[in-house]
Amino acid sequence: MEQMSFRGAIALILATVLVLSAAVQKGKKKSDEEPVTQTLPLLKDPPSAVAAETARLAFQVSPLSNKGLLSQQVRDALKALLRDTHGATIVKLRAFVAGSGDMRRVSTIVSETFTERKLALPAVSTIEVGALPMEGAQVVIESIAVDKKTLNPNGVAFYSAQPVKQLHPMAGALKATCFLSSLDDLAKVKSAVFAAFSGAAVNFVQSQRLGFEPADVCESVVRLDAPPAQPVAIGNGAAQVNAPKIVLTGTQMAFRDTDADLRLAFERLRKVLEPFGVTYKDVFWASAYPLTRPVEQKVRAMQQEFFNHAKPPAGTLLLFEGLPSLDATMAIDVIAAALGRGTLIFGWHLGVVDDEDLYRSLCRFQPEARLLLESPEKPGTGGRREGTGRLGIYFIVQRKVVSILRARFDRAQDGAGAAAPERFHDMQFEFSQFRE
Repeated sequence: MEQMSFRGAIALILATVLVLSAAVQKGKKKSDEEPVTQTLPLLKDPPSAVAAETARLAFQVSPLSNKGLLSQQVRDALKALLRDTHGATIVKLRAFVAGSGDMRRVSTIVSETFTERKLALPAVSTIEVGALPMEGAQVVIESIAVDKKTLNPNGVAFYSAQPVKQLHPMAGALKATCFLSSLDDLAKVKSAVFAAFSGAAVNFVQSQRLGFEPADVCESVVRLDAPPAQPVAIGNGAAQVNAPKIVLTGTQMAFRDTDADLRLAFERLRKVLEPFGVTYKDVFWASAYPLTRPVEQKVRAMQQEFFNHAKPPAGTLLLFEGLPSLDATMAIDVIAAALGRGTLIFGWHLGVVDDEDLYRSLCRFQPEARLLLESPEKPGTGGRREGTGRLGIYFIVQRKVVSILRARFDRAQDGAGAAAPERFHDMQFEFSQFRE
């Protein structure tokens, strides 16, 4: 009996040793295995253009900081802008960078910051300047946001760059950006600018490191006291805008300085505007950032070629220090009026479909227009609509010009035989025009 108990004890000890040994081997095996590599999702690039409601535009300028390098300063500037906008949706950022930091990081950090906060990405323009009015400061960022409430019921006016010496007090000033040839007389310039644009968000930058030609100028945005006679009125270096929406683009860069290279940048910018239903004829503001005098002269000539001859846009065309690409010779961004023209009409009865959703996903025209979508009813279906139909859209482009957009759509049934939601596919758009 004792012998059997002894054997049982030995068997128990051996079993325990084997279990512990297996556990150690298993743990060792796990430790020897390579950890699974986690792939982070790719960041989206900022959009080439964004639409915004004119009546709710708000303007901010980030505070200057000399803490850390460029990346930290960009993050701090974005944090300050997001705080100061009080929940408004930022739709456009323009960053002026001074120093030797990699300007390409600006767009990346914008994408990171807005994605982390689950915010829609704004359009971005990044320009290198000669200096900022704080030692060690490497970036200052201007923002345009859409507020939750109406701020500009009568619209806003965009003023081209004017000499500081010619500034005069302007009521309702919202934002001013001053491009200086030197920061030596900054105190004197600030005195004149703050007197002219009381209460506005103001930014000062030295355009180039070596400003050979003294040219201290300021562009500005002002809230209108009364609506202009037309949705967009351009004249005397200013654009008064009361259109329902505007389209703001990021910069399009040109590489090398030949006419063909510069023209390609304008063509790319044209394509950026097309999905919003606007053209160069709708552009009321253009900012160009050439790096050399010969390129500046060519850009000035091409603006006359591409933009509206009768009413050229207001804007600023000055020499700057650099751009995010070392090969770039010029960059340009614009603001265009989206006039929200027209009513959409068609043929059969189905009901009202969400206009903005259909516009953005299909037509990509102005969401202000009213859209009704209808399809034929088959006999004996109890009013269900199914099969393939035609969507006809009559889109008023001007007072006397109507465009027709047609797209095939299918309406199917689900497994239970009930009518499923409209499904659009195989989009083949046909455009035509006729006069009333």
